[in-house]
Amino acid sequence: MELRRRRKKKRLSDAILPIGVCLLVVFLTAVLCLHKRLHATERSGSTLTRPAEDANFQLGTRHRRAGTSGETHKNEIDDDDGSKSDSNDENENENDDEDEDEDPARLDPPITPEEISRVEALRLPEHPGTMANPGNPNEPLPYDVRRCPPQIPENYPYAWSILDVLGHWNPDNTTVPERVHQGLCIIDWRDPEQRKTAVRYRRAEVPFVVKHHPVIWKAADRWTSEGYLHSKLGDKAYRNEHSVNNHMMYWKLRGKRRGPPGWEPPTQDVKLSYPDWREKALEMEQLAAHQPESIPKTEHFYLRLNGAYERAHEWLFDELPFFDPSVQNNIFMVDPTDARGINCRLGSRGTIAEAHYDMSRNFILILNGRKRYILAHPEQCSNMELYPMGHPSARHSRVNWSDPLSYETTGKFPHSMVNEVVLEAGDGLYLPTYWLHFIVSLSLNYQCNARSGITRGYQEHINACGFGKL
Repeated sequence: MELRRRRKKKRLSDAILPIGVCLLVVFLTAVLCLHKRLHATERSGSTLTRPAEDANFQLGTRHRRAGTSGETHKNEIDDDDGSKSDSNDENENENDDEDEDEDPARLDPPITPEEISRVEALRLPEHPGTMANPGNPNEPLPYDVRRCPPQIPENYPYAWSILDVLGHWNPDNTTVPERVHQGLCIIDWRDPEQRKTAVRYRRAEVPFVVKHHPVIWKAADRWTSEGYLHSKLGDKAYRNEHSVNNHMMYWKLRGKRRGPPGWEPPTQDVKLSYPDWREKALEMEQLAAHQPESIPKTEHFYLRLNGAYERAHEWLFDELPFFDPSVQNNIFMVDPTDARGINCRLGSRGTIAEAHYDMSRNFILILNGRKRYILAHPEQCSNMELYPMGHPSARHSRVNWSDPLSYETTGKFPHSMVNEVVLEAGDGLYLPTYWLHFIVSLSLNYQCNARSGITRGYQEHINACGFGKL
């Protein structure tokens, strides 16, 4: 009797086990299918949004704009400081038709006094002053760079001789002087009238700086929090540009090209984890304190992260939602149908990116540290001694801006006119298509930027420079 009960119990258990396994498989399959469907729905532009890691820094809804996704993916992300030229978009985004009286800060999240205080601690106690009028050293500039006039000033932005700018502050020197040759206007985002001015300058496609923007400041506060980036990047090895000195000349060989005779790649790609990169960057900070003259001769590493939808590092769109192509306003992302992903660069003190122009609009953020940007109007292109198309470093200046023997005697270069600005954690820079820029890392820094569309207003200068319509 007992034996029969045991056999019956065993048969029942043998029957239940396969049924249970089958039910588990069906359940897991249903969950997986539902997940894929929700993910696809989100991508297609429906009202479903991804959960935010921190709802406080999400800008309203993050719906995928119907029809935008395909346009976003058509351009492969270029990891150059330039960008792809395969877009023929010459039209302004429809958001440019919005009422100018509509406040571009209407979707900005609140920022706490604690966040403001922490970001303020990352910045210089006092921003450097501005040099005098280049036409008359005894007079100030005809406009206040810290209070942008509503109407764009004549000859904006003011520029100085490149020999004066480089002679006053050599790019190998990372100590910020008391005064710089700043012609760019600074928009204080806290001021409603200044925000309207920013919209006007953006529509006119001239560069300007944004300060005190709560979205940028909140991102800077997170990225500089102890261990935050490490928690995002982990110990995985990422692409780093490596140079035996502080110059990071861009180059790219397409197809089977080998470059001109005698040419050697100026940098190499290596793999470093974020902790390893940071350790090397902190060593450079120590050198700055004890042997600053050795920085230009010391090897440098430039860690790069590229983010695009359905590609690696999509988390960057959660971190920097204002770069989402679903566009919150037209300051950050001008043309969402031609968004080109997010590019982030982690640089160490002294790193130099040679002068070049980008082939699309660009909005640049500094989330840690500080950088020096030297800008030149596209009309200066023919003076910049750029490598021609077909060269691995095309569009980049072949002049060594750190070496007076090079820049004082090279072709038309001494006739160049430029201006400069020091960007700090929490700052943003709007850079229109074709504006030339030379970048110096003044400390350990994190920079992220995004590009969106092309305008051809400066095309004639690029044509005259020998590059033609790209």
